[in-house]
Amino acid sequence: MRTVRFPSNCPAPHPRRHALSSLRFAVLVGALLVFAGKAVRAQLPMAPHAAANAGAASAPAAPAAAAAQKPAAQAREEGGGTHEGIKVHGHWVIEVRSPDGSLVRHAEFENSLFSGQMLYAFLGGTETPGAWTVQLEDGAEQYVLYLDEPSATAQIASDAGFCTNSPSTEACARSLAVAATASGGLTLSGSITIPGTFPVTVTLASAVTSLGYCPGDTYGAQLSGALSTVSPSSCLPVSTDLNISNTFTERLQGFAVPVSPGQTVSATVTITFS
Repeated sequence: MRTVRFPSNCPAPHPRRHALSSLRFAVLVGALLVFAGKAVRAQLPMAPHAAANAGAASAPAAPAAAAAQKPAAQAREEGGGTHEGIKVHGHWVIEVRSPDGSLVRHAEFENSLFSGQMLYAFLGGTETPGAWTVQLEDGAEQYVLYLDEPSATAQIASDAGFCTNSPSTEACARSLAVAATASGGLTLSGSITIPGTFPVTVTLASAVTSLGYCPGDTYGAQLSGALSTVSPSSCLPVSTDLNISNTFTERLQGFAVPVSPGQTVSATVTITFS
């Protein structure tokens, strides 16, 4: 279950992880900038000469008096531009395999952006993105599977505390791989074997991706607008999913994947922007 946690300080950059982390940061922020620009341009009114040219190339416009009487909402619908904006999609593929490797279950579903808070902070430079985590839970959030990045030292330690203290309800794996896609998105993929301490059957029904970050100010005072000076490669090993504000995409209920001890669960999440 998601639990409120508090961050540690962010240390100096680690050169070996700089290239990969910088690439992931560039993909995330670059995609946001592209689509943000597209959405803004779609909503800007045309300059007078552009409007005249557009009118000349199309069928005659309705009389000005009739156009003036159209409700604002109708005008927005006809323009179409105001309906465009940044959308974040999460496409999930979950597979369950038996100990001999045979496929037991396959499920696919979509989830969406939980909150735009982190996106604003990343674009504004007040936060640096860190480690990703994938959580799979039953409907009551009693049983939890954590998939962490192998280099996410602080996040692994944080989740390991839960898995050590509650081995019959929580399990951890350091198997999460993060890669950029050719289309400009991100893919998170990992797997975990259901431990023998779990009940005979647990039905997974919730899926969450969360993203740790390193703020430019102390936690609780980020509204000061201080810029983060921490590089993505430095933030990766020290960041944790501090609280619910770290939730990136979420799907609560709407799917059901039964699993049993000894079975391996693999999850692949493709995050795209449109």
